[in-house]
Order: sequence, then structure tokens, then C-alpha cells
Amino acid sequence: NAAIGSHTVVVVDSSGSMRKDDVPGYNSRTEAVYDCLARDFVEPQLKVFGADTLAVVTLIEMSDKARVIFQRRQIDADLLHALKSREHSRASSHGNYLPALDKVLEVLRQDANQGTQLFMLFLSDGAPSDHVFQACEHDVLVWQPPKFTRQFRGRLGKPELQSCGGNVWHCRKEIQESVKSSCVRKITTLGDMFGRDRMFVGTVAFGNPDDDYSVLKRMAEALPRGSFQKLGLSALNLRTAFSSLTSSLTSLRTEGGSSSLTQREVPKEEKGTTPS
Repeated sequence: NAAIGSHTVVVVDSSGSMRKDDVPGYNSRTEAVYDCLARDFVEPQLKVFGADTLAVVTLIEMSDKARVIFQRRQIDADLLHALKSREHSRASSHGNYLPALDKVLEVLRQDANQGTQLFMLFLSDGAPSDHVFQACEHDVLVWQPPKFTRQFRGRLGKPELQSCGGNVWHCRKEIQESVKSSCVRKITTLGDMFGRDRMFVGTVAFGNPDDDYSVLKRMAEALPRGSFQKLGLSALNLRTAFSSLTSSLTSLRTEGGSSSLTQREVPKEEKGTTPS
């Protein structure tokens, strides 16, 4: 069968924690992600389809704001170079999911009336940070320290957070839950806009295996065809995850959408694992 066109939007966490050098064989988490994207997401598709004008990729980096690095680049050698060039980009600040998901919606709008397969790959090393910038019902930024103060507590010197006119612990929890629900609703909106069986969502947790990735999991579960993969900090697991997602995308393009994506949790990486 002739291949169907596709548009893959890749969202990569570019928060400060992605600078950590805790992935064996790499200088940073960022470097590992972009190397594996090039080797195990783009290269296999090049081998199957060659330089492919029917398949395009958009890259969005997620920090305090979302930034489109490139848009609708066809899968070819130039795309490989473009991804590799991001290996040493400087990650900084927070990882806010909501602006990134808004940007995905914005980018995909022009695909609404096309016959292409739509695929979003969303990779993060932690939970969303959007709650830090949202006010509670008392209009107070309860996840931030008071302005123009230097109040500290504890041996770690962490800033004391603002209080509000109500139960501040309840307010903080409410904001976090609101952010989580908003992330899932935006995925549901993608399905409503483009078709729940046409939109494929792959979420990847690439960070400390003990961290909370429940939002990524819920995002993947919001549509019939979704995949959540918890990888720890193993580049080998990352390569395997990208290979699996690429295989699914290739099948979808050649079989007209008969392939499905599955949930997968990869155990904590073995000590000393290095990329091949």
C-alpha cells in the first residue's frame, strides 16, 4: 500500500533539570534525547521511506514558555542534522506543560481537513511546573515566595512560600489538580478537533524513576490510541522507546491506521548501561 502522509509534533522538555549529566554516555539529558531522536526516530523512517515529503516533523521545546524550533520539516538528512544541532542547546527554568500543549494545538490546526496521520510525542523528565505561576482563589501566587523578601527556612535555604486568606495547603493542592486536569483536557481537545482515532499521543517519562509521572500517564490515556513509557535515565531504554514509537508510526502510515499504541513501563535502568 502507498504510504499515508504524517505530521509528528515532538515536544521536548527544556527545563533546567534537563542539563543534568546523569545519563551514562552523555553530557546531559538533553543531549541523550536529541541523539536518540535522530538515531531511533528519524533514521529508521529514512530507511523505510527514504527522503519523504509526505512525512513532516515539528519540534517544540518546553520551558517557562513553548518555542517552536522548526515546523513541518520533511524527514530527510537535513532533519537529522537539525535534531543533532539541538544536543547542546541550553535548557533552563521550569517545564510548563500547558503552553506547550497550546502550541501543539496551534501548530496542528491546519491539519484539520487533511488526511494525514497525526502523532504527538511528548517527553519530560518531571511533572508540570505550571502551578508555580497560577494564583489561587484568593488571587495569591501561593507557590511563590513573597516579592522583595528574603525569608528562608530550613537547612536547604528554600524560600518560604506565600500564604493566602484561606487554607494555603488546600489552595496549593487545588492549583496542582487544576493543572493536571487542564493537561488532560487539552489532549481530549486534540481528539475532538482531529478525530479520536486519528490522533496518536505518545508520552515519555525520561527522568528519576521515583518522580511523579502521573500526568504524562493520564495524558496518554485520554485518547484511544496512546502510549505512556516510563524509562528511568537509561539511554538504551530511550532508544528502545523511540524505536517502538517509530514502528507504530510506520505501521500506521502503511496500513492505514490499523496499528495501535500500548502502555509500557520500563524498569529502572541497570547500572553502567551505555548507548551503542
